[in-house]
Amino acid sequence: MTKLKRFAAIIAVLCFIVLSVGCDAVESLENTSSSETETALETDSNASVNPSGEDSKVNSNDKLKNSDSDKKETTTKSTTEPTTEFITHEYNPTQINASSYSYSFSISDFENCLSKLQSIVDNADFKLSFCFKNIETGAEISYNDNMKFMTCSTIKAPFVKSILEQNIDLNKKIPKTLTWPGDSGYVASLPYGTQLTVKELIRRALSYSDNSAYYNLHGYFGYSQFNSNQYKIGSSISLGSSWIFTYCTARDMLKNYEDIYNYIQTAENGDMLKTYMTSDDVDVNMQIRSALESKYTVAEKYGSQFYDGVDDNQFHACAIVFAESPYVLTIFTNQIPETKESSKVFKELAVVFDNINTVIYTNNN
Repeated sequence: MTKLKRFAAIIAVLCFIVLSVGCDAVESLENTSSSETETALETDSNASVNPSGEDSKVNSNDKLKNSDSDKKETTTKSTTEPTTEFITHEYNPTQINASSYSYSFSISDFENCLSKLQSIVDNADFKLSFCFKNIETGAEISYNDNMKFMTCSTIKAPFVKSILEQNIDLNKKIPKTLTWPGDSGYVASLPYGTQLTVKELIRRALSYSDNSAYYNLHGYFGYSQFNSNQYKIGSSISLGSSWIFTYCTARDMLKNYEDIYNYIQTAENGDMLKTYMTSDDVDVNMQIRSALESKYTVAEKYGSQFYDGVDDNQFHACAIVFAESPYVLTIFTNQIPETKESSKVFKELAVVFDNINTVIYTNNN
């Protein structure tokens, strides 16, 4: 069994490309007198998940487990070799709510990316989960995407989006009534009763990840709209009156940040939300954005928490990458946050997924 089969879900990245690429490629091959057909590949993905639905407590020295799938391949060649090798796959993805798809693709384009992804996972001596989605094609790649983590500050962007879609008065001033325990940020330092505009609280919650700014927004606007939106997009996240941070999965956040992308593209306040998530003076920029910002605009929200005796260390990043073909990438870990070493996996994954996204874009145009 090859280790790369653990990434059976990666093959799903090709499933949706048939809508714009695969059919044309198949037709082209059928019309060529000399062709090569490779038939083949039925793969069942057994991605590592947390079946209990509870927060997983994993020792940082424990390796992630392998999952295997079976693969069968037969080949029939014509006497004349084609210039490009194509493989036709039938795949029944377990992580995508759909039946099997047919598609054609040059598999060699992905070989290096698969190898690098496998190496990153093999070398991770910490809890790791990630989800990638190309927005235009719907192609997805995921690993441990249903593993539970604390949201930490990654939840602030989806919460702010739920406020903005209510068409609120951004210049409305509201009094500071709450301070997040242990917070030493700007809003926490202000006297109770200080008047702050909604826009200022939003800016500080997103650009500076100010916990007390977020806490006051939550206290003033409530959480009903947020929870309704989670139900609408198919996310399991929910908030309540007594908690502003909760548990989530990388897939939950993938849905949320794709939802944010759609809001940015269509809503009146979308540009403002994008501006605050791409600000040059964000308090932490050492993950996905730092790896890709020389090429694209990247809207990112990080999350971090040091071990508090109850929950593991947490270090996460959720990003919308405004590439020629935009994509969303969410990465969750239980590493010690905000260090050069713990940032390494985010940068490595960002580069690999950007290469994969380029292949998707190139073959879809």
